[in-house]
Amino acid sequence: MSAKAKTETNEKVCDKMNESHLESTVKVFRSAYYLGKSDRPFSDHFQFLELQQLNGVDIVIGLHSRCSATEIINHVVDKMKKRSTHQILNIVGKISVLIDKSTNLGAKSALIVYLNCEISKKRPPNSLFLDLIELPDQTSATFAGLIELFKSKWFL
Repeated sequence: MSAKAKTETNEKVCDKMNESHLESTVKVFRSAYYLGKSDRPFSDHFQFLELQQLNGVDIVIGLHSRCSATEIINHVVDKMKKRSTHQILNIVGKISVLIDKSTNLGAKSALIVYLNCEISKKRPPNSLFLDLIELPDQTSATFAGLIELFKSKWFL
């Protein structure tokens, strides 16, 4: 009986530790999201988390660098874009994919991809920026591969 009680106690302790760590990680994600939404530089991430710790907020030990902030924001953006495209595909309105080719000073080509969607007849169409894709070359095989990338990344 005591072995079972000890196991249950250990499980509860582990659950509490995991819950605490998860709450702390959520606070770091919210901080990084705030920086991205407010157009603040990601180099402010470390100082922002230090300020929160001084104010008594329990923050996880890792994920304090600007690189971590960049990865967090990229993760959140990818999830939001995927969620938005799925919601748009479920709407009965018209949709279109707008692809614009751009060339920079280094003579490298890139594609700018937007999704235009009509939510209702009473409102103008919305445009959602999806991606900026640098092209290694401009062959038909590259463009065929991009179509598969579009399907897998945003529309599945």
